[in-house]
Amino acid sequence: MGNFQELTGSFILITVISCLGSLQYGYNFWILYSPTLIEEELDNVTFQNFRWDTNIFYRELTVAIFPVGGLLGSLCFAFLADKCGRKGTMMLNDILSVLCAVLLCWFKVINSFPLSFATRFAAGISTGILTIVAPMYLGEIAPVNLRGGIIEMCLVFMSLGVAMGQTVSFPEFLGNEQGSPILVGLTGIGSLFQLFLLLFLPESPRYLLIQKKKEREAKQVLKRLRGSHYTEDEIEELHQEDHCEQEEKGMRVHKLLCSRSLRWPLLCSIILTVGQQFSGVNAAYFYIDVIFNSTGIGKKNVEYLTVGATCFLVMTHIIGIYGVDAWGRRIVLLYGFGICSISCILLTMTLELETTISWMPYMSTIFVIIFLIGHIIGPGPVNYVLTTELFLQSSRSSAFAIIGSVQWFCNGLIALVFLYIQKHIGPYSFLIFFPFSFATLFYILKYVPETKRKTFLSIRKLLEMNVVKNLGNEQEANKEVVQEPTKQNEGKRESTEKRKSLPVGGQKKSLPRGGRRKYGSRDGKRKSMQ
Repeated sequence: MGNFQELTGSFILITVISCLGSLQYGYNFWILYSPTLIEEELDNVTFQNFRWDTNIFYRELTVAIFPVGGLLGSLCFAFLADKCGRKGTMMLNDILSVLCAVLLCWFKVINSFPLSFATRFAAGISTGILTIVAPMYLGEIAPVNLRGGIIEMCLVFMSLGVAMGQTVSFPEFLGNEQGSPILVGLTGIGSLFQLFLLLFLPESPRYLLIQKKKEREAKQVLKRLRGSHYTEDEIEELHQEDHCEQEEKGMRVHKLLCSRSLRWPLLCSIILTVGQQFSGVNAAYFYIDVIFNSTGIGKKNVEYLTVGATCFLVMTHIIGIYGVDAWGRRIVLLYGFGICSISCILLTMTLELETTISWMPYMSTIFVIIFLIGHIIGPGPVNYVLTTELFLQSSRSSAFAIIGSVQWFCNGLIALVFLYIQKHIGPYSFLIFFPFSFATLFYILKYVPETKRKTFLSIRKLLEMNVVKNLGNEQEANKEVVQEPTKQNEGKRESTEKRKSLPVGGQKKSLPRGGRRKYGSRDGKRKSMQ
């Protein structure tokens, strides 16, 4: 995966502490966003002494309020990240998460639907911030050759959080009436633990030097992250980035949306985010329990099989962690979206044939696992990697705020309409997601550049050249690429012309006027006299 010499013990510990927020996000995602748990919850809640029917409307409303909170949390992120720093934002979010855990425990005691609604909204705000602060922080502190894999560690911990939520929600553990308050309160314990550990975590050196102008502290943090390794080159790169992005200082969300120079990287990140959400992964997670049940192994075994599949997907992340830095961003994205596109068609066929062919449920099980593997390899994590790399320091937090908002908006939209779609067209709902996945695949193939093992400044120059080419000025772009080699060869060309025009047989041939100016000693005397 590259050079591991920069993976010091201090850096590994900082990475693990930062990813604890993603562990909490995965746990919250399963406990507060699982359709099965929400249905069981709505069976017991009351509102004004009336019993609510667990129909599609209330179920979708309860599911959708969580991403609405995530959207608001993403919009608040840019202000918090630039004002309080990356570390400060994580600490504030942990405090909010503890308050949400207390409210969730209270709700489980009194079974109030309005309190559940408000608490899920607040938990969504906290999760919306958690989703993007850890990947951005890790992307800013990671070495260039390991940046992709380090950012993907957040997704590993998120999957571990989902597996943890699935395990503890078994009826034998805390998935019962007595253990329900503890089940939702565990997220507060994790937040308290991370809040304590964050006190010893350093701030991002890029944030310190470029945005806060604290060069001395930035150097100390880099030495702590890299150990005894040479850090002067990284400091020099930070100074160059600071000088290069003078026009992007104070780049808020509204300015970024109106910026012409950053329109292309922003559009690229948005398209990849929309493609990620509409790749069909939500349909896959919805159908996974249905598919497992159709095999006839029994409801109890389905629960264990679901946890086993999640643990298998956690191991699959190793392929993505290795591939994103070894093979490149474009390759894993192309493979990931390609697998998702093909799996959408195959799942539609197998789900439709389950009633006629007895062994078809087993094929559906295989294809849904393959689909999730494809999503883990490419669409799931690489979007965060590219968003980190396509923007410089002062505009990165605003870019993450926009991308996070788009992600949660698409997530909420799918949560609101998918059950209605599935009710009317059944397994054919996968075909709705196929065009989005295939169109994103084509966009990556044609427009997305390769950014592996490149500094943020070199990526920005690569983007500027791609913009020139996409505008149709290919000659100008090629001129910029070969400008330096052409200058280096000019001297050889002129010297060749000079040798051809030298005296032959004792007779002197006149040199061109340009040649006399450059090579003739007489012209040099004339200049000195002037």
